[in-house]
Amino acid sequence: MSDEIDVFNFLLSGSREYELIGEFYPFAHWNKSDNRFDKIIILNPDYVVINQAYLSYANELQVELEPDEDLKRIIHSNDYKDLELRQGLDPIILRSVEEGVNIPIDSFAVAQIARKGSPYDPRGKSIILRCMKTLLYDDKLVEAQFSQADNMITPRQIWKMGDPQNGYMPNDDDLDDFRALLKQSAHDPNFAIVTHYGLQLELVGFNGKILPIVPERQYNEERILTALYTNKAVLKGEGPGFSAGPQVAFQYLQGRYLSKRQKLEAYLKNKIFIPFAIANGFWKKSKTGEKELILPQVKWDQKLNLVEDQGKRQFLSQLYPQLGCSWETLMEVFDVDSDEELRRLQIQIGGITDPIQIEKRRTEVRSELMGASGGGGIKGIGDPSKPMKPLVTPSVPTIKSTPDQIKPPNTPGQKMSGLRTSRSSYFTNKSINEKHPGLE
Repeated sequence: MSDEIDVFNFLLSGSREYELIGEFYPFAHWNKSDNRFDKIIILNPDYVVINQAYLSYANELQVELEPDEDLKRIIHSNDYKDLELRQGLDPIILRSVEEGVNIPIDSFAVAQIARKGSPYDPRGKSIILRCMKTLLYDDKLVEAQFSQADNMITPRQIWKMGDPQNGYMPNDDDLDDFRALLKQSAHDPNFAIVTHYGLQLELVGFNGKILPIVPERQYNEERILTALYTNKAVLKGEGPGFSAGPQVAFQYLQGRYLSKRQKLEAYLKNKIFIPFAIANGFWKKSKTGEKELILPQVKWDQKLNLVEDQGKRQFLSQLYPQLGCSWETLMEVFDVDSDEELRRLQIQIGGITDPIQIEKRRTEVRSELMGASGGGGIKGIGDPSKPMKPLVTPSVPTIKSTPDQIKPPNTPGQKMSGLRTSRSSYFTNKSINEKHPGLE
Protein backbone atom coordinates (compact mmCIF):
# COMPACT_ATOMS: atom_id res chain seq x y z
CA MET A 1 0.00 0.00 0.00
CA SER A 2 2.82 2.42 0.81
CA ASP A 3 4.38 1.81 -2.58
CA GLU A 4 1.07 2.30 -4.37
CA ILE A 5 0.27 5.62 -2.72
CA ASP A 6 3.93 6.72 -3.18
CA VAL A 7 4.64 7.74 0.41
CA PHE A 8 8.18 8.93 -0.39
CA ASN A 9 7.20 11.58 -2.96
CA PHE A 10 4.24 12.55 -0.81
CA LEU A 11 6.57 13.33 2.10
CA LEU A 12 8.88 15.36 -0.18
CA SER A 13 6.00 17.45 -1.54
CA GLY A 14 4.43 17.90 1.89
CA SER A 15 7.74 18.94 3.44
CA ARG A 16 8.24 21.60 0.79
CA GLU A 17 4.72 22.98 1.33
CA TYR A 18 5.28 22.96 5.09
CA GLU A 19 8.45 25.08 4.81
CA LEU A 20 7.22 27.40 2.05
CA ILE A 21 3.56 27.99 2.96
CA GLY A 22 3.54 26.85 6.58
CA GLU A 23 0.87 24.15 6.17
CA PHE A 24 -0.46 21.46 3.88
CA TYR A 25 -3.61 19.36 3.78
CA PRO A 26 -3.18 15.72 2.69
CA PHE A 27 -6.31 13.97 1.42
CA ALA A 28 -6.20 10.13 1.50
CA HIS A 29 -8.76 8.33 -0.65
CA TRP A 30 -10.11 5.08 0.85
CA ASN A 31 -10.85 2.28 -1.61
CA LYS A 32 -13.75 0.27 -0.19
CA SER A 33 -13.36 -2.66 -2.59
CA ASP A 34 -9.68 -3.22 -1.71
CA ASN A 35 -10.12 -2.11 1.91
CA ARG A 36 -7.14 0.24 1.86
CA PHE A 37 -5.94 3.70 0.80
CA ASP A 38 -5.08 3.92 -2.88
CA LYS A 39 -4.13 7.61 -3.30
CA ILE A 40 -2.89 10.62 -1.32
CA ILE A 41 -3.11 14.11 -2.78
CA ILE A 42 -2.26 17.51 -1.31
CA LEU A 43 -5.12 20.01 -1.45
CA ASN A 44 -4.57 23.56 -2.63
CA PRO A 45 -4.56 25.61 0.60
CA ASP A 46 -5.97 28.65 -1.24
CA TYR A 47 -9.31 26.83 -1.60
CA VAL A 48 -9.39 25.13 1.82
CA VAL A 49 -11.96 26.46 4.30
CA ILE A 50 -11.63 25.39 7.96
CA ASN A 51 -14.50 25.35 10.46
CA GLN A 52 -13.25 24.69 13.96
CA ALA A 53 -14.53 25.60 17.41
CA TYR A 54 -11.89 25.31 20.12
CA LEU A 55 -14.45 25.50 22.91
CA SER A 56 -16.31 22.49 21.59
CA TYR A 57 -15.72 19.22 23.45
CA ALA A 58 -15.74 17.42 20.09
CA ASN A 59 -12.84 19.42 18.68
CA GLU A 60 -12.82 17.73 15.30
CA LEU A 61 -11.35 19.39 12.24
CA GLN A 62 -14.01 20.31 9.68
CA VAL A 63 -12.63 21.05 6.24
CA GLU A 64 -14.47 22.28 3.17
CA LEU A 65 -13.04 22.77 -0.30
CA GLU A 66 -14.07 25.71 -2.43
CA PRO A 67 -14.47 24.62 -6.08
CA ASP A 68 -11.96 26.25 -8.41
CA GLU A 69 -12.68 27.42 -11.96
CA ASP A 70 -11.25 24.30 -13.62
CA LEU A 71 -13.49 22.02 -11.56
CA LYS A 72 -16.55 24.12 -12.39
CA ARG A 73 -15.69 24.03 -16.08
CA ILE A 74 -15.31 20.24 -16.10
CA ILE A 75 -18.68 19.67 -14.41
CA HIS A 76 -20.63 22.13 -16.55
CA SER A 77 -18.91 21.20 -19.84
CA ASN A 78 -20.28 18.91 -22.55
CA ASP A 79 -16.90 18.12 -24.11
CA TYR A 80 -16.14 14.40 -24.32
CA LYS A 81 -12.78 14.88 -22.59
CA ASP A 82 -14.45 16.64 -19.66
CA LEU A 83 -17.15 13.97 -19.54
CA GLU A 84 -14.43 11.33 -19.18
CA LEU A 85 -12.81 13.24 -16.32
CA ARG A 86 -16.19 13.73 -14.66
CA GLN A 87 -16.63 9.96 -14.31
CA GLY A 88 -13.76 9.86 -11.79
CA LEU A 89 -15.33 12.47 -9.48
CA ASP A 90 -17.25 11.62 -6.35
CA PRO A 91 -21.04 12.24 -6.51
CA ILE A 92 -20.74 14.58 -3.52
CA ILE A 93 -18.38 16.79 -5.55
CA LEU A 94 -20.77 16.87 -8.49
CA ARG A 95 -23.75 17.76 -6.34
CA SER A 96 -21.87 20.47 -4.40
CA VAL A 97 -20.65 22.20 -7.56
CA GLU A 98 -24.06 22.04 -9.20
CA GLU A 99 -25.67 23.55 -6.10
CA GLY A 100 -22.97 26.22 -5.82
CA VAL A 101 -21.76 25.31 -2.29
CA ASN A 102 -18.42 24.24 -0.87
CA ILE A 103 -17.42 20.59 -1.06
CA PRO A 104 -17.53 18.91 2.38
CA ILE A 105 -14.59 16.61 3.15
CA ASP A 106 -14.75 13.79 5.68
CA SER A 107 -12.36 14.30 8.60
CA PHE A 108 -11.34 10.64 8.26
CA ALA A 109 -9.67 11.37 4.92
CA VAL A 110 -8.12 14.81 5.51
CA ALA A 111 -5.62 16.20 8.00
CA GLN A 112 -3.90 19.48 8.73
CA ILE A 113 -0.12 19.55 9.17
CA ALA A 114 0.68 23.14 10.01
CA ARG A 115 3.38 25.25 11.56
CA LYS A 116 1.32 27.51 13.80
CA GLY A 117 2.50 30.59 15.60
CA SER A 118 0.16 29.79 18.48
CA PRO A 119 -2.12 26.85 19.36
CA TYR A 120 -5.31 28.81 18.70
CA ASP A 121 -4.35 29.90 15.17
CA PRO A 122 -6.62 28.21 12.63
CA ARG A 123 -4.03 28.21 9.84
CA GLY A 124 -0.29 27.68 9.62
CA LYS A 125 2.23 30.44 9.00
CA SER A 126 5.21 30.35 6.68
CA ILE A 127 8.66 30.80 8.14
CA ILE A 128 9.42 33.18 5.26
CA LEU A 129 7.21 35.81 6.94
CA ARG A 130 10.04 36.38 9.41
CA CYS A 131 12.24 37.83 6.69
CA MET A 132 9.60 39.17 4.30
CA LYS A 133 10.55 42.84 4.75
CA THR A 134 14.22 42.02 4.26
CA LEU A 135 13.39 40.10 1.09
CA LEU A 136 11.37 43.05 -0.27
CA TYR A 137 14.20 45.44 0.55
CA ASP A 138 16.73 43.18 -1.15
CA ASP A 139 14.47 43.00 -4.22
CA LYS A 140 14.43 46.81 -4.39
CA LEU A 141 18.23 46.83 -4.37
CA VAL A 142 18.31 44.34 -7.22
CA GLU A 143 15.87 46.47 -9.23
CA ALA A 144 18.09 49.52 -8.67
CA GLN A 145 21.07 47.52 -9.88
CA PHE A 146 19.16 46.49 -13.03
CA SER A 147 18.25 50.12 -13.72
CA GLN A 148 21.87 51.19 -13.36
CA ALA A 149 23.05 48.38 -15.63
CA ASP A 150 20.63 49.50 -18.37
CA ASN A 151 22.02 53.05 -18.25
CA MET A 152 25.64 51.85 -18.23
CA ILE A 153 25.51 50.23 -21.66
CA THR A 154 27.09 53.31 -23.31
CA PRO A 155 28.33 56.57 -21.77
CA ARG A 156 26.12 59.65 -22.10
CA GLN A 157 27.06 62.04 -24.90
CA ILE A 158 26.65 65.76 -24.30
CA TRP A 159 27.17 67.94 -27.44
CA LYS A 160 27.74 71.64 -26.81
CA MET A 161 27.29 74.16 -29.65
CA GLY A 162 28.16 77.83 -29.48
CA ASP A 163 30.82 80.15 -28.09
CA PRO A 164 29.56 82.65 -25.53
CA GLN A 165 32.85 84.56 -25.51
CA ASN A 166 32.69 85.36 -29.25
CA GLY A 167 28.95 85.90 -29.26
CA TYR A 168 28.01 82.86 -31.34
CA MET A 169 24.90 81.01 -30.16
CA PRO A 170 23.02 78.54 -32.41
CA ASN A 171 19.30 78.90 -32.94
CA ASP A 172 16.69 76.15 -32.93
CA ASP A 173 17.16 75.40 -36.63
CA ASP A 174 20.90 74.87 -36.13
CA LEU A 175 20.23 72.47 -33.24
CA ASP A 176 17.68 70.50 -35.27
CA ASP A 177 20.06 70.22 -38.24
CA PHE A 178 22.89 69.00 -36.01
CA ARG A 179 20.59 66.51 -34.31
CA ALA A 180 19.62 65.07 -37.70
CA LEU A 181 23.31 64.88 -38.60
CA LEU A 182 24.02 62.77 -35.49
CA LYS A 183 21.18 60.40 -36.38
CA GLN A 184 22.71 59.84 -39.82
CA SER A 185 26.07 59.00 -38.27
CA ALA A 186 24.63 56.54 -35.72
CA HIS A 187 25.25 53.41 -37.82
CA ASP A 188 28.18 54.59 -39.92
CA PRO A 189 31.56 54.01 -38.22
CA ASN A 190 33.44 56.04 -40.90
CA PHE A 191 31.19 59.08 -40.65
CA ALA A 192 33.11 62.33 -40.09
CA ILE A 193 31.89 65.74 -38.95
CA VAL A 194 33.67 68.87 -40.20
CA THR A 195 32.50 72.01 -38.39
CA HIS A 196 33.70 75.17 -36.64
CA TYR A 197 35.37 75.48 -33.24
CA GLY A 198 32.12 76.18 -31.44
CA LEU A 199 31.29 72.47 -31.01
CA GLN A 200 32.33 70.31 -28.04
CA LEU A 201 31.63 66.70 -26.99
CA GLU A 202 31.55 65.53 -23.37
CA LEU A 203 31.19 61.85 -22.36
CA VAL A 204 29.66 61.22 -18.95
CA GLY A 205 30.17 57.76 -17.38
CA PHE A 206 29.14 56.08 -14.13
CA ASN A 207 32.54 55.57 -12.61
CA GLY A 208 32.30 56.40 -8.91
CA LYS A 209 28.58 57.15 -9.17
CA ILE A 210 27.15 53.62 -8.75
CA LEU A 211 25.07 52.81 -5.69
CA PRO A 212 27.17 50.48 -3.42
CA ILE A 213 24.66 47.69 -2.77
CA VAL A 214 27.09 44.84 -2.02
CA PRO A 215 27.40 45.63 1.73
CA GLU A 216 23.63 46.06 1.98
CA ARG A 217 22.97 42.73 0.27
CA GLN A 218 25.45 40.94 2.53
CA TYR A 219 23.67 42.39 5.56
CA ASN A 220 20.33 41.23 4.12
CA GLU A 221 21.73 37.75 3.55
CA GLU A 222 22.72 37.44 7.20
CA ARG A 223 19.26 38.56 8.32
CA ILE A 224 17.53 36.11 5.99
CA LEU A 225 19.68 33.16 7.10
CA THR A 226 19.06 34.05 10.73
CA ALA A 227 15.30 34.17 10.18
CA LEU A 228 15.39 30.75 8.47
CA TYR A 229 17.45 29.13 11.26
CA THR A 230 20.49 28.45 9.10
CA ASN A 231 23.90 29.90 8.24
CA LYS A 232 26.55 29.97 5.52
CA ALA A 233 28.22 26.84 6.86
CA VAL A 234 25.12 24.82 5.92
CA LEU A 235 24.46 26.34 2.50
CA LYS A 236 27.94 27.17 1.18
CA GLY A 237 30.38 25.40 3.49
CA GLU A 238 31.77 28.80 4.52
CA GLY A 239 32.28 30.36 7.90
CA PRO A 240 33.97 28.98 11.03
CA GLY A 241 34.57 25.31 11.69
CA PHE A 242 32.74 23.04 14.09
CA SER A 243 33.55 24.94 17.26
CA ALA A 244 31.18 25.41 20.17
CA GLY A 245 29.13 28.19 18.53
CA PRO A 246 28.45 26.52 15.15
CA GLN A 247 27.76 23.20 16.86
CA VAL A 248 24.97 24.79 18.87
CA ALA A 249 23.54 26.29 15.66
CA PHE A 250 23.65 22.91 13.92
CA GLN A 251 21.97 21.17 16.83
CA TYR A 252 19.25 23.81 16.92
CA LEU A 253 18.72 23.39 13.18
CA GLN A 254 18.47 19.61 13.38
CA GLY A 255 16.00 20.02 16.25
CA ARG A 256 13.67 21.89 13.88
CA TYR A 257 13.96 19.12 11.30
CA LEU A 258 13.32 16.52 13.99
CA SER A 259 10.05 18.18 15.01
CA LYS A 260 8.90 18.21 11.38
CA ARG A 261 9.80 14.53 10.97
CA GLN A 262 7.77 13.66 14.05
CA LYS A 263 4.73 15.47 12.61
CA LEU A 264 5.02 13.52 9.35
CA GLU A 265 5.46 10.22 11.20
CA ALA A 266 2.46 10.96 13.42
CA TYR A 267 0.29 11.59 10.35
CA LEU A 268 1.35 8.32 8.68
CA LYS A 269 0.77 6.37 11.87
CA ASN A 270 -2.55 7.86 12.99
CA LYS A 271 -4.23 8.58 9.66
CA ILE A 272 -2.82 5.87 7.34
CA PHE A 273 -1.32 2.84 9.10
CA ILE A 274 -3.70 2.50 12.09
CA PRO A 275 -6.94 2.69 10.05
CA PHE A 276 -5.49 0.28 7.49
CA ALA A 277 -4.40 -2.21 10.20
CA ILE A 278 -7.78 -2.06 11.99
CA ALA A 279 -9.75 -2.51 8.77
CA ASN A 280 -7.73 -5.61 7.79
CA GLY A 281 -7.38 -7.13 11.29
CA PHE A 282 -3.62 -6.85 11.60
CA TRP A 283 -3.16 -7.74 15.29
CA LYS A 284 -0.47 -9.50 17.28
CA LYS A 285 0.20 -10.39 20.90
CA SER A 286 2.53 -8.13 22.81
CA LYS A 287 5.08 -9.24 25.38
CA THR A 288 2.49 -8.77 28.11
CA GLY A 289 0.01 -10.98 26.24
CA GLU A 290 -2.28 -8.15 25.14
CA LYS A 291 -3.40 -7.48 21.59
CA GLU A 292 -1.65 -4.70 19.69
CA LEU A 293 -1.72 -3.52 16.11
CA ILE A 294 0.95 -4.48 13.62
CA LEU A 295 2.33 -1.10 12.48
CA PRO A 296 5.39 -0.39 10.32
CA GLN A 297 8.09 1.98 11.49
CA VAL A 298 9.26 4.90 9.38
CA LYS A 299 13.00 4.68 8.81
CA TRP A 300 14.84 7.71 7.42
CA ASP A 301 17.84 6.82 5.28
CA GLN A 302 19.40 10.24 5.76
CA LYS A 303 20.95 10.68 9.19
CA LEU A 304 19.68 13.59 11.23
CA ASN A 305 22.95 14.28 13.03
CA LEU A 306 24.50 17.24 11.20
CA VAL A 307 27.54 17.33 13.47
CA GLU A 308 29.77 14.26 13.71
CA ASP A 309 31.63 14.31 17.03
CA GLN A 310 34.43 11.81 16.47
CA GLY A 311 36.10 12.59 19.79
CA LYS A 312 32.95 11.66 21.71
CA ARG A 313 32.63 8.40 19.80
CA GLN A 314 36.22 7.40 20.50
CA PHE A 315 35.90 8.27 24.17
CA LEU A 316 32.75 6.18 24.66
CA SER A 317 34.24 3.30 22.65
CA GLN A 318 37.08 3.18 25.17
CA LEU A 319 34.70 3.39 28.14
CA TYR A 320 32.38 0.58 27.04
CA PRO A 321 34.83 -2.38 27.55
CA GLN A 322 35.42 -1.20 31.15
CA LEU A 323 31.63 -0.79 31.69
CA GLY A 324 32.05 2.98 31.75
CA CYS A 325 28.94 3.43 29.65
CA SER A 326 25.92 1.37 28.65
CA TRP A 327 25.28 -0.44 25.38
CA GLU A 328 22.33 1.84 24.57
CA THR A 329 24.46 4.99 25.04
CA LEU A 330 27.14 3.66 22.70
CA MET A 331 24.56 2.79 20.04
CA GLU A 332 22.91 6.22 20.33
CA VAL A 333 26.23 7.94 19.66
CA PHE A 334 26.74 5.84 16.53
CA ASP A 335 23.12 6.44 15.46
CA VAL A 336 22.28 2.71 15.56
CA ASP A 337 19.09 1.11 16.84
CA SER A 338 20.17 -0.90 19.89
CA ASP A 339 17.21 -3.31 19.72
CA GLU A 340 17.83 -4.04 16.06
CA GLU A 341 21.54 -4.56 16.70
CA LEU A 342 20.83 -7.03 19.52
CA ARG A 343 18.44 -8.91 17.25
CA ARG A 344 21.14 -9.19 14.59
CA LEU A 345 23.65 -10.41 17.15
CA GLN A 346 21.26 -13.16 18.24
CA ILE A 347 20.90 -14.25 14.62
CA GLN A 348 24.67 -14.22 14.16
CA ILE A 349 25.36 -16.48 17.18
CA GLY A 350 26.15 -19.95 15.88
CA GLY A 351 26.09 -18.79 12.26
CA ILE A 352 28.78 -18.70 9.63
CA THR A 353 29.89 -15.19 10.63
CA ASP A 354 30.19 -16.00 14.36
CA PRO A 355 33.86 -15.47 15.41
CA ILE A 356 33.66 -18.46 17.78
CA GLN A 357 32.44 -20.72 14.99
CA ILE A 358 35.14 -19.42 12.67
CA GLU A 359 37.87 -20.34 15.19
CA LYS A 360 36.21 -23.72 15.75
CA ARG A 361 36.34 -24.51 12.03
CA ARG A 362 40.01 -23.53 11.90
CA THR A 363 40.78 -25.97 14.71
CA GLU A 364 38.90 -28.72 12.89
CA VAL A 365 40.88 -28.09 9.72
CA ARG A 366 44.17 -28.36 11.64
CA SER A 367 43.03 -31.64 13.19
CA GLU A 368 42.13 -33.05 9.76
CA LEU A 369 45.55 -32.12 8.43
CA MET A 370 47.23 -33.88 11.37
CA GLY A 371 45.19 -37.03 10.75
CA ALA A 372 45.99 -37.03 7.04
CA SER A 373 49.74 -36.95 7.76
CA GLY A 374 49.67 -40.18 9.86
CA GLY A 375 49.44 -38.61 13.27
CA GLY A 376 52.77 -36.86 13.18
CA GLY A 377 51.54 -34.11 10.92
CA ILE A 378 53.53 -31.97 8.58
CA LYS A 379 56.11 -29.83 10.23
CA GLY A 380 54.71 -26.50 11.18
CA ILE A 381 51.09 -27.44 10.30
CA GLY A 382 49.90 -30.09 12.77
CA ASP A 383 50.71 -28.26 15.99
CA PRO A 384 48.91 -24.90 16.27
CA SER A 385 51.29 -23.71 18.97
CA LYS A 386 54.29 -23.96 16.64
CA PRO A 387 54.80 -21.43 13.90
CA MET A 388 54.49 -22.65 10.36
CA LYS A 389 57.79 -23.18 8.57
CA PRO A 390 58.08 -22.15 4.95
CA LEU A 391 58.14 -24.94 2.43
CA VAL A 392 61.51 -25.08 0.71
CA THR A 393 61.59 -25.52 -3.03
CA PRO A 394 63.64 -28.63 -3.85
CA SER A 395 66.86 -27.99 -5.59
CA VAL A 396 67.12 -28.89 -9.26
CA PRO A 397 70.21 -29.40 -11.39
CA THR A 398 71.50 -26.21 -12.88
CA ILE A 399 71.58 -26.22 -16.64
CA LYS A 400 74.78 -24.90 -18.04
CA SER A 401 74.25 -22.51 -20.86
CA THR A 402 76.50 -20.47 -22.98
CA PRO A 403 75.92 -16.74 -23.27
CA ASP A 404 74.50 -17.21 -26.75
CA GLN A 405 71.85 -19.60 -25.42
CA ILE A 406 70.61 -17.24 -22.67
CA LYS A 407 67.65 -15.09 -23.76
CA PRO A 408 65.54 -12.60 -21.79
CA PRO A 409 62.17 -13.79 -20.38
CA ASN A 410 59.14 -13.97 -22.66
CA THR A 411 61.35 -14.05 -25.71
CA PRO A 412 59.75 -15.95 -28.58
CA GLY A 413 61.31 -19.33 -29.01
CA GLN A 414 62.73 -19.59 -25.50
CA LYS A 415 62.10 -22.89 -23.67
CA MET A 416 61.22 -22.31 -20.02
CA SER A 417 61.38 -25.98 -19.00
CA GLY A 418 64.37 -26.94 -16.91
CA LEU A 419 65.15 -23.46 -15.64
CA ARG A 420 63.34 -23.70 -12.24
CA THR A 421 60.63 -25.83 -10.66
CA SER A 422 57.83 -23.77 -9.12
CA ARG A 423 56.31 -24.52 -5.71
CA SER A 424 52.92 -25.26 -7.25
CA SER A 425 54.41 -27.85 -9.59
CA TYR A 426 56.09 -29.49 -6.59
CA PHE A 427 52.79 -29.95 -4.74
CA THR A 428 51.07 -31.28 -7.86
CA ASN A 429 53.67 -34.02 -8.19
CA LYS A 430 51.96 -37.39 -8.28
CA SER A 431 54.22 -39.03 -5.68
CA ILE A 432 53.72 -36.22 -3.19
CA ASN A 433 49.94 -36.34 -3.59
CA GLU A 434 49.87 -40.09 -3.00
CA LYS A 435 51.92 -39.70 0.17
CA HIS A 436 49.99 -36.69 1.51
CA PRO A 437 46.46 -36.76 0.08
CA GLY A 438 45.30 -33.91 2.35
CA LEU A 439 47.55 -31.41 0.62
CA GLU A 440 45.56 -31.61 -2.59
